Amino acid sequence: SIAEEVLDGRWHLHRGGERRTLSILFADIRDFTPFGEQNHPEAVFRTLNQYMPAMLDPIEQCAGIIDKIIGDAVMGIFGLDDSVSQSAKQAVRAAQLILQRVEALRTTRQQQGEVALGVGIGIATGPVAIGVIGTQQRHGFTAIGHHVNFAARLQNAAQVGEIYLDADTTRDAEVRPHREVMLTLKGFRDPVQASVLVAGGGA
Repeated sequence: SIAEEVLDGRWHLHRGGERRTLSILFADIRDFTPFGEQNHPEAVFRTLNQYMPAMLDPIEQCAGIIDKIIGDAVMGIFGLDDSVSQSAKQAVRAAQLILQRVEALRTTRQQQGEVALGVGIGIATGPVAIGVIGTQQRHGFTAIGHHVNFAARLQNAAQVGEIYLDADTTRDAEVRPHREVMLTLKGFRDPVQASVLVAGGGA
């Protein structure tokens, strides 16, 4: 729907794409692949549909836009409403709400004797290219660039109940991290520092 609005001129964006400073969030259900291998397809779909609202609703509640659903992972974009100074805070708040919602779901599933899957989250803030990609018949709005990849890699590093933030997000969101870590990330030449927030941690 955003892609259609961009093409119709309802968003102040160039059709060919433009650079914006945004916060990108990736959230992923941990160990979902082995879960899918060990359970019937119906159970996999039912479980995925239990987790998706817990991951998607907080993004929209915190003024973010859901860019895409990638299997058991989601990507959210914050700052498109020109509130760049607030984008990191919005993304971190969304991540915290995701962990809260997922933790409540995990408790319910444990009580029902079901596998309690957890979520890891990564957030990066910086310049990205945004615009409409695809053909006239099938197209979508998305963000691409280094900080999109950065957020995805941070998410890969996060464990269940953790949020990994790059330095710009940590600074702009004014958070007090649980700890700092140095990471060697795929596709990155040098190690990078990340701040770690945990479920129930303050910001």
